[in-house]
Amino acid sequence: LSKFYVVAKDNVRFLTTLERHFKIISNGPLSQIQESMGSMMNALRMVWIISRNYNDVQMGFLMKLIADEIGDRVAKKINVTTILREPAAVAMAKIKEAQDVLTSWYTEYNKTKEAIFESGRDNRWEFSKQMLFDRTDYMAKRCEDLFEVAQVQDHFRNILGSKLKVVTGDAQGIDAVIRRVDSLVLPIENILFDVFDKRYSANWLSVMAKFHESVELIEEDTKAFIDYSFDQLRSAEGAFDLLQKFKNIRSRESINHQMQQKFTNVLDRYSMEVQEVKTL
Repeated sequence: LSKFYVVAKDNVRFLTTLERHFKIISNGPLSQIQESMGSMMNALRMVWIISRNYNDVQMGFLMKLIADEIGDRVAKKINVTTILREPAAVAMAKIKEAQDVLTSWYTEYNKTKEAIFESGRDNRWEFSKQMLFDRTDYMAKRCEDLFEVAQVQDHFRNILGSKLKVVTGDAQGIDAVIRRVDSLVLPIENILFDVFDKRYSANWLSVMAKFHESVELIEEDTKAFIDYSFDQLRSAEGAFDLLQKFKNIRSRESINHQMQQKFTNVLDRYSMEVQEVKTL
């Protein structure tokens, strides 16, 4: 915690008000950091108002230290080279938690600023937004991208499951598409730069552009595979059950839409089965 106190040697008695929050930011889980963000801003405001020696420069420097520590904690928690190999639900939960911490830092700052402005009693709560939020805002956007990657993988795996293999009878074809889905994260896992460093923004945008291109190709191939598979239906009952289940399964919007159009194929297959029974 010493780095937080370096900023104001003569104001330690005021900073003891913030010590609990400093400990949470330095050692607490991300969820606890987010939960304490509002109360920490109120404590910062109190110190800023009460302390005669704690001027805007010192407060700005202290808040910059806090912003840097929040960014460091998120960067340590979200290991880009490994997190996308975790179960999708786990990865998305971790990434969303990190993004919420980063955005709440900005949100709670603005709430405090608005409260001070409306009170009309205190000085303006105005610090360099670039200094305080440039890094955390950029990291929040990258978390949003990582969440999208994990979500896309989850959506594809939901559609390309064991039930679809049973209905279509083409397990090898489905496994081939799944391998392509798994390979989507390889360019991200093998990057040689810091995803959360704004200096490499152009590099990251290039990686995401290629990711979106690959997703579109896999999506089109998956739709073509589904079209072919439903034209070769083995069982109307199994296919109908699958379509019913897909009503509540999260997948790619275009694929879900296509699946719902396959009821016609199921009815055609059912008519064939009825005719076969009549013949027998």
